[in-house]
Amino acid sequence: MRSQVIYIVTMAIFIVCWLPIASYGQMVYDGQVVDKNTEFPVAGVTVQLLKAKIGTITTDQGYFSLSIENVLLNDTLIFSAVGYRTFQMPVSAYRKNLYLLFHPTVTALEEVAINNKKLKDIVLNKFVWADIADDRDIRTFSTRFAFAKLFTAPNGNMVLKGIALGRKSERNVNTRFLLHVMNVNPSTGGPGKILFTKTVSLNNRALLIRIDLSDDNVVIADAKFYIAVEWLRVPYNEVIHLGAAPRIRKVTKKRGNIHEDVSNYRVSYQPELVGIFRKKRAISWVKIERNRWAPYNSAATGLEIVLSATVHH
Repeated sequence: MRSQVIYIVTMAIFIVCWLPIASYGQMVYDGQVVDKNTEFPVAGVTVQLLKAKIGTITTDQGYFSLSIENVLLNDTLIFSAVGYRTFQMPVSAYRKNLYLLFHPTVTALEEVAINNKKLKDIVLNKFVWADIADDRDIRTFSTRFAFAKLFTAPNGNMVLKGIALGRKSERNVNTRFLLHVMNVNPSTGGPGKILFTKTVSLNNRALLIRIDLSDDNVVIADAKFYIAVEWLRVPYNEVIHLGAAPRIRKVTKKRGNIHEDVSNYRVSYQPELVGIFRKKRAISWVKIERNRWAPYNSAATGLEIVLSATVHH
């Protein structure tokens, strides 16, 4: 009897000692770190698993991906960077494709005075992370050729500093597409001549994408202009959708049909942009053929594609 008691106590001590370091299989922690005040990506953030003693740093889009074979159940994710408050998160609180608002320790000045003139940035068709959060009623959007959205600045001769867009990347993290800045076609009011083009390549699951154009010196003469996303129909962007469809297998003597499901597939292309519901929506156009644009009927869907532009004057 005494030996049984000793055995039970020994096993209990073993279990208690073992629980804190219990682990489970391979896990990938990924997500995006952005400044809480500006919602701009924070590059160079150190992301570490405290007990596992492994880490990585965020990319220029604030994206990180940290893979581990055996995760300790009581481990902690730590985010740290110069100029920001260190943030700790238990792995039990982690949610897939994390979006972390990083708190700066100081507030940066939004305006800089040079020669007694205040320089400032203006965000056109602005959106914030809350608009595209996973718990909101959002839709994804893609089209065969291109999509263009109209922007109206306070005046012309402004410098385009950056473009932001929301995307989904559940099926394929890789995408390469073209961004065009276009003038307004005076005869149709739709997209006209291409003024500037930039190729964008992404290979992560970042949801909020910001493209910095500060070094491109894109000066827009007119107050109204279009920004277009052009899909590249190349294998790199392909997303295969598997499904099933009914097929007539046999016709009976009474002219009835016996059906069976057969597998099929279709191909779509990244990027999948995010659409949000807005009462007042920006004017948008869709390229329905390689050289022909048509107005996008946003009234039918109630959607506005998440795409903003930052101009400087």
